[in-house]
Amino acid sequence: MKTKCSTDKLLRLREMEQDCYSACHYLLQNEELAVTAAQQALTELFRSESSLNPEIVKASAIRHSLMLLAESRSAAVCALV
Repeated sequence: MKTKCSTDKLLRLREMEQDCYSACHYLLQNEELAVTAAQQALTELFRSESSLNPEIVKASAIRHSLMLLAESRSAAVCALV
């Protein structure tokens, strides 16, 4: 059974989901990668103890987008070698 705290946090994250995805998509310019980055960011935020505000969500979205971008570019370089 979910606690009230986790339910409230989930509802708050759902309110911020579109902004999170939009930030990821803007950076990655790729729908599939943006969905993955947004999922990772929102999961991280749900599990964290930090309070939720737009700046924290945006920072998490940027961090996960950049990690995926680095991974995808690294994979592309390895494919060329």
